[in-house]
Amino acid sequence: MTLLPAFDTDTYPGDQAMHLYRKDFGACGFYLAPAPSHRDTSWMGARSVLTVLGYVILPIYVGQETAGPGDHEASTARGAIDAADCVSLLGQAGFPLGSAVFLDLEDGGLLTNEANYAAAWAKAVATSGYRAGVYCSHVIADRVAFVAPAALLWCFRVPTTEETDAEPPYATPALAGCGYPRAVAWQYRQNVRLPDDRLVDLDVVDAGMVGVVTGA
Repeated sequence: MTLLPAFDTDTYPGDQAMHLYRKDFGACGFYLAPAPSHRDTSWMGARSVLTVLGYVILPIYVGQETAGPGDHEASTARGAIDAADCVSLLGQAGFPLGSAVFLDLEDGGLLTNEANYAAAWAKAVATSGYRAGVYCSHVIADRVAFVAPAALLWCFRVPTTEETDAEPPYATPALAGCGYPRAVAWQYRQNVRLPDDRLVDLDVVDAGMVGVVTGA
């Protein structure tokens, strides 16, 4: 198992910042957009730069959420529709077939319609030739794994959602600490202020499970 310090933030920090961060981070989230609940497209042109820098890249698709932005249409039919949208965005961003991509489920609960949505999304993404994953709370990880058994799971379990500070070197805690033993990534801190004043979430990633740097 090769664990890498990682981070995710919804707005692309810029090429210069990503170059500077590379000495402390081995992986990063990458927001596909425009997605139903994430309209900012700033990450979409960055894959080639990140590949050259040597990052392991985790594409994130923020689909139907039950709260916050978006139209909240979590259903089986919409899962398949959003999977097709996700696959199109992966292609536009330059991710080859076989790349892992994670459906973002921000809510800590998982209702029946959300479960059906996630299952349909994961099945359609996998059928399209990509590796489906789900980003979710450790509380619902078992249920997500039940409805989407082939999906990779990136779990969040944080001690606080209040803003805190952090400086390198950044941790690579054992993934078992997230509360779900088969997780391939763990968001272990949220709303962390880096020394350059950027606010991010901190993660640890099993590079062997999510894949090496995807080829150009």
